[in-house]
Amino acid sequence: MKKNLFIFICCILVCRVAIAQEQEGKKEKIVNNVPHAIVYLKDGTTAEGYLQNFVKFMYSIYRIPSASDSEIVLKPDAKLFTKSSKFKNCDIDSMAMWYDKYPDMKTKWEPQFVDFTFGNNVSELDTHPTMVGLEYQGKHVKGYISYHMLYGFKLLYKTDEMPCAKAFVKPEEKFSEKRRKTLLETFNMYPEMEAYIKGLTKKEFKEDRLCILRKLDDILSASNAHK
Repeated sequence: MKKNLFIFICCILVCRVAIAQEQEGKKEKIVNNVPHAIVYLKDGTTAEGYLQNFVKFMYSIYRIPSASDSEIVLKPDAKLFTKSSKFKNCDIDSMAMWYDKYPDMKTKWEPQFVDFTFGNNVSELDTHPTMVGLEYQGKHVKGYISYHMLYGFKLLYKTDEMPCAKAFVKPEEKFSEKRRKTLLETFNMYPEMEAYIKGLTKKEFKEDRLCILRKLDDILSASNAHK
């Protein structure tokens, strides 16, 4: 009797271990090359899944939301025939995105109306906010990255007073005198930026394209401190 009871208990323990291992295996299942995302909606609710509408970033495996889309499309898994859920950009407060292999490397995305033109060119705005990736967070300036099927990859900036984000450089372009000219046009409402942009070197630009936004944030921070 005792022997049978001992065998029975052992069987239960083995079954429990097997179930625990199976559940742990499910938790650790990794989806490769498809961004995992949590959408934070303005009504306080959230949605989690794998991003379906994305574009490939340059020559890497990195993928980002398409700025030409007016909504975010998620699936609970990466299977082909799984039903997807759609969320309009205008209803989204922000979005966190990462890859299962790198759960600690999350990027933040926000909906913004975007002017994709450089300098004093006529503004071209989409009729909907687009999802843009936060690259820089200053006191009064934010920097974003975006890809639009018509305008390509752009780095954008937005100050506290601006109604929309505006393009100022491309992520991988080399610094040229033409770009210096459009930067002077882009930031012509800030007199302190003129001398900085005129003295900007190719090496400084190559090492940190966001240095322009850091300088602008310093200028705005100093200006606000004297108010």
